Amino acid sequence: MASSTSSVPSSASSSSPSPSTSSPPPGTAGAPHGSVSVGEDLLSPGVGQGPSRHEAGDRGERQGPEALERWVERLHAGIDRLAEVAAPRLQRLQDGVSATRGTLRRQAHLVREDGEEWAESLRCTVREHPVTAVALAAAFGMLLGRLNR
Repeated sequence: MASSTSSVPSSASSSSPSPSTSSPPPGTAGAPHGSVSVGEDLLSPGVGQGPSRHEAGDRGERQGPEALERWVERLHAGIDRLAEVAAPRLQRLQDGVSATRGTLRRQAHLVREDGEEWAESLRCTVREHPVTAVALAAAFGMLLGRLNR
């Protein structure tokens, strides 16, 4: 007995192709292990991880605790993949920050030493030539006074 009307909802019709889990997502062929290609969804189910939410709904699979468990497992797997990818990058970032911190400390130490040497040199010059130092300070003060008017 054939019927002219279909009882299948239009969203589950076969006109829209369902994603295949048998081949890798576009742009990931040949990618090294642990790398993420542009457009790859880290939380989407991979090969053998079960159907997507839309595929499960299309086939009428039971939604409930089992579906929630599968979803949580896929989420954990996606987070694990994300951690795998992020860990080496985070380590490189930490190494770079550590190296920069060391460089800045060395530079600050050198600047501090140079400043102390310059201040000591100035003290010695003032002690050796006090009259000249006072005359230069007065001239400098007068110049600043004129510039501020």
